[in-house]
Amino acid sequence: MRYVSWPVADWVRDQLSAPYSGVTAIVPAGFEAYVRVFHPAESNHGGDPPLRWAAIAAGHGRVMHAGAQFHAIATPAGQRVVHDPNQLYGPVVRADGRPAVPPREVRARSYQPRMGSLPEAEFTAVVDVLSAFTATPRETVCCLWEGFGGMPGQKVGRIDLPLRRYVVVQGDLGAGGHRWWECAVSMHQLYQSPNLAWPVDRVWCVATEIDVLATLIGCSAAAAAALVAHPALEAWPIEPDASIGLHGDTENV
Repeated sequence: MRYVSWPVADWVRDQLSAPYSGVTAIVPAGFEAYVRVFHPAESNHGGDPPLRWAAIAAGHGRVMHAGAQFHAIATPAGQRVVHDPNQLYGPVVRADGRPAVPPREVRARSYQPRMGSLPEAEFTAVVDVLSAFTATPRETVCCLWEGFGGMPGQKVGRIDLPLRRYVVVQGDLGAGGHRWWECAVSMHQLYQSPNLAWPVDRVWCVATEIDVLATLIGCSAAAAAALVAHPALEAWPIEPDASIGLHGDTENV
């Protein structure tokens, strides 16, 4: 993949809604459908499989839905949800110290979604699905927040969008996006998925904001249906004006 300059992202800037206004503040407006892909909760104990948010919600007597917030579903039903930005994760354990899911007698076990990066298995699934819905699958623009440590110097292409500045590359993601990971390694970002990605025909856009535990995708209705149906993804259709902020989970309060 090669570095490119800022004009390639003018359309994104033009179609983003006001900061913090909802889904289209992160992924551009104007798509037929929108999907929210929840990052799986990974264990702090090596070898444990990740958990889906739906399993965590069920274990705490909470409701899983498109606008769910992790700190809300990780709070057992009957307890007040605390909207503290410093406690977005919270250990996924019962009040008595036992894990909510799976029910194993191990104290201090916790599960946390990866913030600001779509894990490789989920990224692979998203790329596999979306590559079938573009006429330009070999030319994808990818943006990575310049604030990550070890990023390349100022001579490479950059774009300015509301709230963030990004390094920009363009090229073939490869099967399942494997060439992206090679590119990420070259920028010293071993496990970081793109913060923004779209094909040059602009028929979809994938956005993973650095402070969010889920990825948002704007695309066609057919592509959205394929993402929601994919067995490797915990993906929900979501309205473009839906709140995804700290207080946005109105089902779990």
